[in-house]
Amino acid sequence: YVASAMLLWQLFSSIFSDVSNSIIGNANLFSKVYFPKIVIPLSTILVCLVDFLISLIILVALFIIAGQPIQWHIVLAPFFILLTVINGLGIGLYFATINVKYRDVKFIVPVILQFGLYVTPVIFSTNYYLERLPVWMHWLFCLNPMVGAIDGFKYALFGGDAVFNSGYFIVSVAMSFLFLFIGLKYFYKFERDFVDYI
Repeated sequence: YVASAMLLWQLFSSIFSDVSNSIIGNANLFSKVYFPKIVIPLSTILVCLVDFLISLIILVALFIIAGQPIQWHIVLAPFFILLTVINGLGIGLYFATINVKYRDVKFIVPVILQFGLYVTPVIFSTNYYLERLPVWMHWLFCLNPMVGAIDGFKYALFGGDAVFNSGYFIVSVAMSFLFLFIGLKYFYKFERDFVDYI
């Protein structure tokens, strides 16, 4: 149960980290030939997905060893994997753009990921957090886009009542697409200035 959530969190953190450093890490490409700059962050995602697939094989082996029955909900798993990719890409693009101008941003990313691990239902369930938080903080907790992705992935693998509350779940999923929109918009707005700063 924890391994499945950790697997998805690792995918998110690697995409977020790699995308946020992708522009600075490939600065030498910008001065040579023109090409769509979005290709660089997108290409880093492919590497992260290969690592994820290897880890997914290990998770399947754990399922078999533990004798965990496979539910019909498993067909939903690719959607939540895609949602995790969207989260990493959206937030990563925003930080990649800021990182071009303010190089110290790259030192903040690991701190954000470390903090995010504790405010995301990776080790504990969402219900565990909601039972201990004041009611007014429930919506705030569910503004974390990875809450919906991880709880949805757990539901796809284990079924049951892994999806905590449909309203909170929809808010969390909506935040994923909002962050993607903001990340893409901010990236395309400032991509012409990348060469000047690099």
